[in-house]
Amino acid sequence: MVGVHGIEFDWQKGQVSVGRVYNGVLFSLVVFHSWFLSDHVSPIPTVLWNECLPAVLNVVVTERSMLPPMVVGERTQETWLRPEIDVSCYRRLAARWQTDLPLIYSDLHFV
Repeated sequence: MVGVHGIEFDWQKGQVSVGRVYNGVLFSLVVFHSWFLSDHVSPIPTVLWNECLPAVLNVVVTERSMLPPMVVGERTQETWLRPEIDVSCYRRLAARWQTDLPLIYSDLHFV
């Protein structure tokens, strides 16, 4: 069984806590279900999918599963997703939000 390393974000306080471990099989099912739905019917702009997949995957999994946001990573040295990279992705997206807003808005599609 693969462990899942979690990162939780407190949006109001702007804090990040690291270290929770979730059931890998259950979480894999949630991820697959979320990915399938998002791949076929997605209100998330393509620019966000392409640039910051782990961060966007957190949003999708949170919305579909009602679990706190987390980062998926296998506990192997080659495939470990480093928390600092994913957190910096959120910061980069936040910094670029104003300049990319027209591009993001033009890429939205609703069902």
